[in-house]
Amino acid sequence: MVCLCMPGYAGPKCARCAPGFYGNPMVIGSTCQPCHCHDNTDPNMLFSDCDGLTGECHSCMHNTAGAHCEICAPGFHGDAITAKNCTRCNCSPCGTASCDPHTGQCQCKPGVTGPHCNCCEDGAFGYESCSGCRRCDCDAAAALVQPCDPRNGSCACQPGVNGPNCRQCAPGYWDYSPEGCKKCECKHGRCDPRTGECHCGDGLTGKQCDSCSHRYSVPVQHGHDMTCEPCDSCVIVLVEDLDKMNDNFDSVAHQLINLNASSITWAQLHNLSRSMDNISNAIENYNRTLDESRNRADMLEGEIMTINSDIRDLEDKVVAVAEKADSLGNSSSNTHQRAQDLLSHMKNIVGEVEDLIQQGNRTGLNETQVEQEEDDLLDKMKQVEAMLREMRFKNCAGQKKIADRELSEAKKLLAKVKDQLVSRVVDNEGLVKNIRERLGMFHDQLMDLRDALNQAVNNTALASDINAVNEKRLEDCQQK
Repeated sequence: MVCLCMPGYAGPKCARCAPGFYGNPMVIGSTCQPCHCHDNTDPNMLFSDCDGLTGECHSCMHNTAGAHCEICAPGFHGDAITAKNCTRCNCSPCGTASCDPHTGQCQCKPGVTGPHCNCCEDGAFGYESCSGCRRCDCDAAAALVQPCDPRNGSCACQPGVNGPNCRQCAPGYWDYSPEGCKKCECKHGRCDPRTGECHCGDGLTGKQCDSCSHRYSVPVQHGHDMTCEPCDSCVIVLVEDLDKMNDNFDSVAHQLINLNASSITWAQLHNLSRSMDNISNAIENYNRTLDESRNRADMLEGEIMTINSDIRDLEDKVVAVAEKADSLGNSSSNTHQRAQDLLSHMKNIVGEVEDLIQQGNRTGLNETQVEQEEDDLLDKMKQVEAMLREMRFKNCAGQKKIADRELSEAKKLLAKVKDQLVSRVVDNEGLVKNIRERLGMFHDQLMDLRDALNQAVNNTALASDINAVNEKRLEDCQQK
C-alpha cells in the first residue's frame, strides 16, 4: 500500500518533508513548511535548497546570507529581500572588523582608523597583520620622541641603542643612558653592556681581546672576527728554545738596563756638548764686546787727556795774555823794569831747565824734547830783549787798549771753552765708569762660564769611562 501524501510531505508513509520543505513530521505538532529563502538561492533548482529539519537555506546567492538569505553577506550592504541589491562595502578587508549590512559603514578593527579602515591610528603599528593595530611603545629613555615605524613598530633610537623599543645597547656598545650608548673599546668580541668590560671569544684574552690565552696559539683575523689557531711543531720547538735562552739572559738584561742608562747619559752629554759649543760662541762674542769696550774706553781716556791738555794750554794762554796786557798798561819805565825782571826770571828758568835736563838724563826723559824746549826758551828770551829795546822808543798807551780788549775777549773765550769741555769731560767720565762696570760684570760671567765648562768636561770624561766599561761587558756577553 502506498500513501498519498499531502503537499510538502514525501516518503512511503509521508514521514518526511518533501524537497523545498522543512520540518519533522514524526514529532507531534510539527508540520512541513516551505523553505523561505527570499528567492536568493539558485533559480535553476526546482525547489529551494534548505535544511530539511531546520529550514536553514543553503547556498545563498546574490551576496546574501542568513538562515533564510534575508540579509546581505558580510562585506556587503543593501536590501536582500525586496531590492535585492547587496553590494560590496567600500572597506579595507584587512582593517575592517565588519560592515553595516544596511548602511555600508565600515567598523574598523582595534587601532585602525579611516573611513575605509585602511590605516593605523597615530602612534600605532601593525596594519599589515590584518589583526588590528597595536600602540607604539617608544617611551624608553633612549628612544627619540617621534612615531614608531608603522610596519613593525620599531622606535628611532639614540646612537648605540637598538631593540624594537630602544631599551638596550646594541652589540658592541655599553652604558645605556638617555644620550645613547658608548662604543666598546674592544678590538674583537663584545663588551658587557653595563660595565664595558670586553668579553673575549674562545681562546682570546687581553684587555682588547687581541692575544691568545694558550701559549702556543696565535690570533688570526677572519673577516671581522679573530680566532686563535695553534702553532705548528716547528714554532713550538723554537718557542721552547727561546725560553731556555731567556733563562740565561737575566744578567744580560741587567747590563742592558745599565747600558740604556749610559745611553741616556750619553745623549745628555751630547746635549751638554752642544750647550758648551753655544757657551763658547757666547764667550767669543763677550770677548769681542770686551775688546771693543776696552778700545772705546782707551779712546775716551785719550780724548779726556787731550781735552784736559787743551784746557791747560788755554789757561796758560789766557794767563799769558793777561800778563801781557798788564805789562802794556804800565808806564814804559815799569815795563822796562818788568822786562828786566822777566829776563832775570827767564835766566832762572834756563837754569832750572838745565837742571831738568840733567834730571831727565837720569830718569830717562826724551833728550831731544828737552833741547827743543831749551831752544824755545832762548828764542823767547831774545824776543823779550827785542821787545825791551823797542819799548824804550815807543809809547804803549794805544797798545794797552788793544791788549785790554784782547784780554776781555780771551776771558770770554776761556769761559765758553771751559763750559763746553767740562761738560764733555763729565759725560765721558760717566761713560767710562759705565763701561768699566760692564767690563767687571762680563769678567764675573766669564769666570762662572769657565767653571761650568770645567765641570762639563769632567762629566764627559766620567761618562766616557762608564760607556767604555759597559761596551766591554756587552762584548764579553756576546762572546759567551
